[in-house]
Amino acid sequence: MTNQPNDPKIIAALGKSYIKLNQLQEASSILESGVKMHPLNAEFHHNLGVVHSLTGNLSKAEIHLRKSFSLNELNENTAFKLAILFAAQDPPKINIAKEWYFKAIHLGAPKDEDLERFIFE
Repeated sequence: MTNQPNDPKIIAALGKSYIKLNQLQEASSILESGVKMHPLNAEFHHNLGVVHSLTGNLSKAEIHLRKSFSLNELNENTAFKLAILFAAQDPPKINIAKEWYFKAIHLGAPKDEDLERFIFE
């Protein structure tokens, strides 16, 4: 993509669309560009973290999800994604996953029985 948009709303919409279409390379490209232009955009970092999580790059996923949460500490979805990320590591980081899960619930995320079963066994 040689002519990248610079409007944050367009970048966000394109990034989400590419993720939904499972076009993760395109999503990564547009969101990386967005992060470079708008480094304090929590949504870009969140979605880039999701892309990295889906592609198996958990270290980059963690970096971007943590950055997103630091920019918007009221986002229960980001906290929940971090709980899942830590639970999914090999070996799972259960205590860290619990911390993020409790933050997510405290912020209003719905309880997840499957994740609870996994992290509270």
